[in-house]
Amino acid sequence: LGPCAGGAVYSPAMTDFIFMVREHSHMFITGPDVVKTVTGEEVTLEELGGAQSHASKSGIATFVADDEEACLDDVRYLLSFLPSNNLEEPPRFAPSDDPQRSTPELRDLIPASPNQPYDMHKVIEAVVDDGDYFEYHAAWAQNILCCFARLDGEPVGIVGNQPMHFAGVLDIESSEKAARFVRTCDAFNIPLVTFVDVPGFLPGVEQEYGGIFYRNVKASGVTPQISVIMGPCAGGAVYSPAMTDFIFMVNETSHMFITGPDVVKTVSGEEVTLEELGGARSHSTKSGVATHVSPDEESCLDDVKYLLSFLPANNLEEPPRYQPTDDPERRSERLRDILPVSPNMPYDMKEVIAEVVDDGDFFEYQAAWAGSIVCGFARIDGRPVGIVGNQPMQLAGVLDIESSEKAARFVRTCDAFNVPLITFV
Repeated sequence: LGPCAGGAVYSPAMTDFIFMVREHSHMFITGPDVVKTVTGEEVTLEELGGAQSHASKSGIATFVADDEEACLDDVRYLLSFLPSNNLEEPPRFAPSDDPQRSTPELRDLIPASPNQPYDMHKVIEAVVDDGDYFEYHAAWAQNILCCFARLDGEPVGIVGNQPMHFAGVLDIESSEKAARFVRTCDAFNIPLVTFVDVPGFLPGVEQEYGGIFYRNVKASGVTPQISVIMGPCAGGAVYSPAMTDFIFMVNETSHMFITGPDVVKTVSGEEVTLEELGGARSHSTKSGVATHVSPDEESCLDDVKYLLSFLPANNLEEPPRYQPTDDPERRSERLRDILPVSPNMPYDMKEVIAEVVDDGDFFEYQAAWAGSIVCGFARIDGRPVGIVGNQPMQLAGVLDIESSEKAARFVRTCDAFNVPLITFV
C-alpha cells in the first residue's frame, strides 16, 4: 500500500501473491538516489519499483489495482477461490450459470486457419461460469494466460496460450509464469484446465524441464490436469500436455507433433500430411495420446465440463455425488438378451455397461484406441465410478500391450482421484 524498501522487500517477494496500487505502491532494494550515485543512471521511483514496472517487467506484482479500495476488493475476490490451507478444499458456490449450456459462439471465436490469431480471453469467457475469471500476472508474459475461474461452481485454474501475443509461443518468462501458477494450484488443491495452441518453445531445455514440466510432474495425481488442444502444439511444447491426465483434441483443428511434415520429409524422405502426423484421429487411434476427440470446439468444451463432473478437485476430496434420477433398485432384464448362452458368441460390452449404469450414460475414455478393452466414467446411484470391461466384439476381448496400457492408465487415474472401480471380465 506504500513504499517497501531495502531488506523489507524479501518477505513479500516470497509470498504467493503480491498486490500493488498504481502510483502508490513501490518495491525496491536500493532507491533512485543510490542508483544514481553508484551507476550514474537517473531513474524515477515509479520506473524503478512502481506497480506498473513490477507488473509488466519484473513479474513481481501478481495483481495491480487503480486504488486501495479496488485492491482490497481484489484480495477478497482471490480468497473466494482458495482454501484456508492445503488440507482444505477450495470453496464451492452454487452455480448461477447452467453447466450444461451450449457455447455456439466458440465456432466464430476460433478460426479455421491455424495461422490466424484469436483472443484466448474470449474463449475462457465463453467457457467459465458467468464469463468471470480473475487473471494472474495479466500484464506480464502475455503470450500465456493464467487465471482462476469456476466451472459448475467449482474453482479451477486455467492456463492458455495466447495467440494474440507471439502466436502463443512460450519463452522463459511465460514458462516461469505458468510454472508458478501450476505450483500454486497444486499446493491448494485446485484442478487445472489447459487450453493449448502453441507452435513451440523458445527457451532452452533446462528451462523447459525445470519449469512447466517439473510442475506437471509434481501435480500428477494430486489435482486433475486436463489439456485442451485448440490448434497446433509443436516441438517441445507437446511434452507438457502429454504429461497431463486427459488430452482433448478437435478433428481437423488440433495437431500435436515434435517435428513437422517438412522436417520428416527432409530427414526420412517420407511424405506425410499434418493430419496423418499429429491430427486428432492419429493420436486417438494410433498413438493413444488423445483421450477424447470431438467434432468441434463447442462439443469439446462440453465434454471437458462433463468429465469434471466425475472428478474431485484433488486427491483428498471425494468425487461429486448427484441425486440419482435412475432407480438403483431397478431390474436389468435386458441383460438376459445381451449376454449369449455360448461363450464363443461375441456381444457388445458397451450395451452391458449402458444397462447397468444410471440412465445409460457412459463417458468413454480413449474410445478409439485399444478397442479390445473399454474404459470410462459413469454413475451408479448418483456416485461416480470407473468402469473397465473386456470387449468381446474386438479380438474376443483378448488383452494386448496397448489395451493393457490403456487399462493401467485408467485404473491409475481412478486410484489417484478416489473413484471406485467396477470391472467386467
